[in-house]
Amino acid sequence: MKDIKDIESAEKRLTEICDALEGANLTISDGVKLYEEGSEIVKFLNSELNLVKGKIVKIKQTIDKIEEEDID
Repeated sequence: MKDIKDIESAEKRLTEICDALEGANLTISDGVKLYEEGSEIVKFLNSELNLVKGKIVKIKQTIDKIEEEDID
């Protein structure tokens, strides 16, 4: 993956790949390479988003616990 450091750079590169694949000036070989790179980026994004989701769930559980303690 090319210069992928975070979700934002991955999203930007994936958009570039989609735009290139939608263009008509690609060889099959280049298209396959871009598709493979895009697939790797999607895997990366899924992994990163699952990590973020886990953090959000933990934060929400903490907030819910604090709210329950305040009610008692």
